[in-house]
Parts: sequence; C-alpha cells; structure tokens
Amino acid sequence: LSGENAKYAPVAYIHPGTMNLYGGNLTATGKVSSGGVVIAGCGTLNGVSGVPGTLQMFGGRIYGGQVYKDGGLITLWDGSVFTMYGGALYNGTADRDGGAVHVNGGRTANLYGGRIYQCTAGGNGGGVCVSSKQSNLHLGKLTLENNTADQGGNVYHVSDTALTVDGSTVTGGKAVTGGGI
Repeated sequence: LSGENAKYAPVAYIHPGTMNLYGGNLTATGKVSSGGVVIAGCGTLNGVSGVPGTLQMFGGRIYGGQVYKDGGLITLWDGSVFTMYGGALYNGTADRDGGAVHVNGGRTANLYGGRIYQCTAGGNGGGVCVSSKQSNLHLGKLTLENNTADQGGNVYHVSDTALTVDGSTVTGGKAVTGGGI
C-alpha cells in the first residue's frame, strides 16, 4: 500500500479505531508535514478533542516516509498506542524528531519485537523520539540499529518519561550526544 499527495500520513490516519498490520508493505512517496506514513490519533473529531487510535504491528514493513516536522514513519497523537511485535521500520526521515517513530504527550509505544533501522532525524531520536512527559516507551526484544540524529541516535527520551528496556539490541546509532539511548 503506497500513498502520496497528503499533508499528513499519506497511507493511514487512524482515529478512532485500530489498525492491525500482519504483513505487506506500507510506504509513501513525497514529503509531508508529519506522520510520514501513519498517524494514530487526531486533534479533534466531531467536536471531541483527544481521539486516540491504535496501531498494532505483527509483521510487514513500514518504510520510506519523509516529513518536515516529526515522525518520519509513525506519529502518535492524543493518547494513542503503537505496539510492535514484529516486522520492520526503516528509511524514515524527519527534519525534526523521530526518524521512525515520534511519541508525544500521553502516548505509549510498546516495541516488543522487530527491527528499526536506517532512520534519520535532524533533531532528536533517529529511531524513536519520546519528546514529552506522560508518555511511555517499552523496549522488549527489539533491534534498533544504525539510526542517526543530533541527540539519541537510536532512541531519545526526555527525563520524565517512563522508559523500560528488557532484552533489546541497540547498536550502531550515530549522534552528537547519546548514539544508543
């Protein structure tokens, strides 16, 4: 599935609801504002603000997103949850934060398996960026490798966020500060 010519998330915009990815490819061409391939959650839907979305990835590949702001491949908004059990995220590019995944304000990323690699952010978190308080990041048996950013080559998280690491491989990250985490 491929998308283009959108301001945000040219392939999937999940709000409200759940998207399960078991295989296949999600990719985008062209550069968008935020959420290079997928956005979960939205600002306001039918007058109700903070409508979350859920993305569960069991396999497949999400790749090739390019954004002017945050979340080269995936952006989480408004209490949304991204859970990755397998598959791959790669070749995402964000001018600011989160080359692959951007988690901001009350969102959760559970990265229990799969691989995130060769993503780049001009600011923080070449692989994953958790940029605000009240967000959670869980790293299980995930491989993060060869991601690049100014700070946090593979992972960047602000000091007041919950970070749990259990059995992940974090290698080859490049950054001015904190190549790994």
